[in-house]
Amino acid sequence: MARRISDGSAAARRLRTQQRGMLRMLFRDIRARMRALDPARPASARPWIAGIATEVDRYAQIAAELSARAYEAEREAAALRSTFRPALADPPPAEQIEATMRWAAHDVWTPPDPEPSGPADGRPHSARIAERLLAGAQQRAEAAAGRLALDAGRRTIVEAVEQDPDARGWYRSAQPTACSFCRLMASRGAVYKSRGTAGRDANENFTGSGLFKFHNDCACVALPVLRGDVFSLSPEATEWDRIYYEFASGHPGDQLRRYRIAMRLIDAGRTPTPEDFGDRP
Repeated sequence: MARRISDGSAAARRLRTQQRGMLRMLFRDIRARMRALDPARPASARPWIAGIATEVDRYAQIAAELSARAYEAEREAAALRSTFRPALADPPPAEQIEATMRWAAHDVWTPPDPEPSGPADGRPHSARIAERLLAGAQQRAEAAAGRLALDAGRRTIVEAVEQDPDARGWYRSAQPTACSFCRLMASRGAVYKSRGTAGRDANENFTGSGLFKFHNDCACVALPVLRGDVFSLSPEATEWDRIYYEFASGHPGDQLRRYRIAMRLIDAGRTPTPEDFGDRP
């Protein structure tokens, strides 16, 4: 008997909950690492970045293991006779972590030229400014480190789908409060066999190739569609799909902007009008 699954599956909710717990531990450890970042000592950047890289590597492995277990559980639930063990995706490269964390802490130290954010003569920031800048760096570091770690789990799923003869594709599961981009991608359904065929339209604010794109603070998960599975969209994703075709699909090159406008207004309880998109009568 065919197994019926959807983007709102219990497996997706379970993996999302596990990842949320992992992120809590990652953020706890990043907060502990923030003590190494000193606005009065630019040289503190190097050991701080090295410490964050250690945490990202560690939690990327945990994310990959969680996803591999979820994949194996899906194969078991599908009652497949073959055997397949997903390989754990590698952690993000060191140079990517370093570049990302330098961005996260970009305004912690006084710049060489006068700027409103701090003194221009090389003196340390005031305690109040330093506290604000460190808080901003911590927030950016947590969001970016979370994405880097979770991406190892997502890659584990997608790479397993590429290698598993019994895999037919993968689907993206977004939570109801996800951003409009993620809701749109989830509404595409189980059409993803590989990252290269996951789509064409891409937003530069999201990392990844094609539509294998995830942003900071993204809670989306990817899971496989296996031999014998019958996939259907959840009621939420069905509604997201309807909104796309009603308000955005007939406007090549402008779909994502229109979809974002439509979702924002519908979330606020209002039906979009042509004027909301700047359409002429």
